[in-house]
Amino acid sequence: MPNTNRRNGDRAPFDHIRSEMRLYQVDGQWYCKTRENISLGPYETTNAAEKGLAAYLQYFQSASI
Repeated sequence: MPNTNRRNGDRAPFDHIRSEMRLYQVDGQWYCKTRENISLGPYETTNAAEKGLAAYLQYFQSASI
């Protein structure tokens, strides 16, 4: 059975989830940037930014069902 967790040309097996979201800080405030280039924030802490990101993902996952 072929390994469906690899892209054509990849030599190593897929061993992590690729994160398309990034946390970054501007003037002491935390933001998340999505692969669609949407900035979420500002948040006071990285924990708050991660929770905001989780809410963003949950919203879109529930909307696509």
